Amino acid sequence: MLISRLRKSFKELNWGVLTIEMVMLILGISISLQVNEWQNQQVDRQLEQEYLARLNLDFDESEKVLRKDIEYLRSSVEKLVIGIKPLSKSSLTKEDHIVLFKAVGQSTLIGRFAVVFGTIDELKDTGNMRLLVSKKLRISLANLYQSYQQIIRLSELRNILRGQSFPVLVKQLKPNSNSRVIWDEELAEKNKREIFGALTVILQNLKNDLSDTEKL
Repeated sequence: MLISRLRKSFKELNWGVLTIEMVMLILGISISLQVNEWQNQQVDRQLEQEYLARLNLDFDESEKVLRKDIEYLRSSVEKLVIGIKPLSKSSLTKEDHIVLFKAVGQSTLIGRFAVVFGTIDELKDTGNMRLLVSKKLRISLANLYQSYQQIIRLSELRNILRGQSFPVLVKQLKPNSNSRVIWDEELAEKNKREIFGALTVILQNLKNDLSDTEKL
């Protein structure tokens, strides 16, 4: 009978040997899993180092551009402040108009907020942010990204205000016989209050751009 044969086969088995083989098999599987885990960790650490190197390059490039922008914005703010001061006078001199014209020329400058986000975007989009061991770094990158998005939204609102001020300033600009843009001093004298209001709005928004650029 089949059952009898099975019983006989079980009795003839060397259970000691089977136990040892089973233990060795389990140990082999466990070691293999640990080796695979170690290899995966090595790959992750290599990728982490590559990402850290790329982040460092991105930050270096961003810092260079932001520092230049800060210089330009500070210079523009100073020229606008100087250009606005004469508008409180009852009448403007030739020198006042020159200073004012230069200030108007600075009114188109805005913050660029040129942060390089290539590596951060890749980490975020691929889910590889987990590869960064430092929790502090992950939080800092997330905060940077959120701050940047907030600054961009605020900048868009400021640009709307700028757009409403530009037409007031453009009215004082006219072409000369050489097709160059010059400042209409007579018209500017009549529109000093409007020019003051427009430049004040632009100046405040430019100061905000400077502050946000310095923050980044």
